[in-house]
Amino acid sequence: TIVLLLSSWSVARCVQASRAGAHRSALISALVTVFFGLVFLTSKIVEWIVEIRKGNTFTSNEFFQHYFFLTSIHCIHVLSGVVVCQLRSPARRSQQLVETGATYWHTVDLLWVLIFALLYVVR
Repeated sequence: TIVLLLSSWSVARCVQASRAGAHRSALISALVTVFFGLVFLTSKIVEWIVEIRKGNTFTSNEFFQHYFFLTSIHCIHVLSGVVVCQLRSPARRSQQLVETGATYWHTVDLLWVLIFALLYVVR
């Protein structure tokens, strides 16, 4: 959760730099966002491996059905966000694309907060 919140901070910095015309700074912030997204994805994969080794699979019980479904869907969305954050080509640096990508990223983060509350806090 902390990693995704840091990624939200870095994507906000990307938007701010892009608005100021500081494309190099925006690119660096976008790459930091991608890094945090990949760290999150790696942590979920490790978490899944630990659960599966304990014998907790999609078919174990209703909790793990929800757990694997929600976290895998979220990971697909994070991966999509990682692709959107690629600002290397000049065509992808338009302000509208940067802001749309940031909005998508923040929405995925908001969804994670809800998933986290449902799966980790309520459990």
